Formats: sequence, C-alpha cells, structure tokens
Amino acid sequence: MGGLDFGALLDLVNGIIEATKPKDEGEGQGSLQIDYKKIGLVLLTFAGKQGMSWFLTNRRQKKEARLLARGIRPDSRRKKRGGKLLRGLVVSSGLGLVGYLLVMKPEEREILFKNINKVVDETLSLVNEVQGKPYSNNYEKNG
Repeated sequence: MGGLDFGALLDLVNGIIEATKPKDEGEGQGSLQIDYKKIGLVLLTFAGKQGMSWFLTNRRQKKEARLLARGIRPDSRRKKRGGKLLRGLVVSSGLGLVGYLLVMKPEEREILFKNINKVVDETLSLVNEVQGKPYSNNYEKNG
C-alpha cells in the first residue's frame, strides 16, 4: 500500500481545525461551531489523495513484477509509452465533482441544475439557428 502521505495528513488536520471554530459566547450551549460542508470536502480530498497514492503504488508494484517476470530490471531506462495521467485526472475530477454535489444543499443543487439546463437549451437553440432549423420542437412549417 502507499502509506499515509504526510502532506495530505497535514491538509486533513488543518482542514478540520479550520472547520471547527469556537462559538461566540451568546450562541448556545456547545463550545464549537462545526462547518460540515468543509469537513466533508476535506475528508473527500484526503480520501482522494490516499486512493490515488494507493492506486499509483499498486500499479508501480504490478509493473515491476511483470518486468521481473520477463527478465528486465525495473530500474532500467526504456522508452515510455503513453501514460494514463489524463484518464486518472478525468476520473479524479469526476469523483471530486460528485463529492461536491453530494455535500451541496438541495436548494443550491436544484439552482445549479436549472442553470446548466438553461445553458444547454440556449446552446442548442443557437446551434439550431446557425443550422437553419426551427427554434423549438413544436414548430410547423407552412406550405
């Protein structure tokens, strides 16, 4: 396994400290004010870093084992083929987006999806206008 990444561990501790603030004296019985959204994002970030570290370490170990089985020393330099960095970035950004959507309030999420739907509709109407097609689906040509 990849083990704990010290930088990610420090980010986790700092994020939790920033998300838990002492309450003002007149705000109630509890002594801490906790921002659950921030804690959720910090935990998702930490889990993502640890998962990526584990994945890359596991992949490297499997690659070294395959090379040793073929009789090639793993530390020998050879021509690299295309990497999977882009694929990993797309997957990790997708997971980050899903995590962000999960910690959003339902009202904020609804507003976001309405805005996305509006942008898609406007883009489709613009493309249809450029192509000479009607603006809506219920348009009927005369003649």
